[in-house]
Amino acid sequence: MYKLKLTLLATATFLSTQNLQAQSKRPNIKGAKRQVRINTTDAGNNNTSNQSGNSSVSDRSGANNSNETANRNGSDGSGTNDRSGSNNNGGSGNNGGNNNNAGGFNINNLTNTDITGALRQALEIGAKNAAGKLNMQNGFFGNALIKVLMPPEAQKVESALRQFGMGDLVDQTILSMNRAAEDAAGKAAPIFINAITGMSIQDGLNILKGGNGAATAYLRSKTTAALTNAFRPVIEGSLNKLNVASYWSQLFGFYNQLPTTFNKINPDLTGYVTERALNGLFVTIADEENKIRLNPASRASDLLQKVFGAH
Repeated sequence: MYKLKLTLLATATFLSTQNLQAQSKRPNIKGAKRQVRINTTDAGNNNTSNQSGNSSVSDRSGANNSNETANRNGSDGSGTNDRSGSNNNGGSGNNGGNNNNAGGFNINNLTNTDITGALRQALEIGAKNAAGKLNMQNGFFGNALIKVLMPPEAQKVESALRQFGMGDLVDQTILSMNRAAEDAAGKAAPIFINAITGMSIQDGLNILKGGNGAATAYLRSKTTAALTNAFRPVIEGSLNKLNVASYWSQLFGFYNQLPTTFNKINPDLTGYVTERALNGLFVTIADEENKIRLNPASRASDLLQKVFGAH
């Protein structure tokens, strides 16, 4: 413990020196701004140049504003209109017995019961498969796509710790974070089942026509709060087994207090790992969902074949 504290102090001092050096190399912004104001004043004394400059600025400003507005309206506005139109068509079809072809699905022969039943099956399969894959050794640690790493703002600290011969501590911290996420994944299935059971007919229609990831987005909106409450104590318990959370809090709590620290690092390791665990869970569920949407071999029942085969 004494060696660890000395190392943390040395690391913090090293990073403090780096920050001071970086600060000293920063350009003199105030001086630059003053020079710009002087140049602007000089240019303003020349009426012809000033008028030309104003015209140029106006032209650029007008073009940029126009293009930016058009781009935003073109993507967001038209996208909203498309979605609104699709939903309206879907709603009309639903009232008339689903006699429409909306969102790429020909649902003429599908009843509301078919749709909601298939979506519930798909969600249940995807959620259980995802939770099962992650709730095992190396479920997170062995998957580069969702592996829990040190946060980006802590990379300087990680590098410094390795320079001071504490690479094993960093590696153990990363392994412990992933083991904690793997432990917590086992709590997900019942929470997902509860959300799936409460899915309405309109939810089912929206998910069916929403495309890849729509079912995952539904689960995320309905379960994030409950999953956070379920995951956090499990993750906290796992991290406390090796005092990882305590070491993290000591290091980054001290580092954040340094006057030369520009980017504060969250000292709440449990909160950080909980957030990354949930993100990895939903990434995996989205992958399972898209398999059912796109691959007929992944549709494990006649109902799934009937509904998702109507695409």
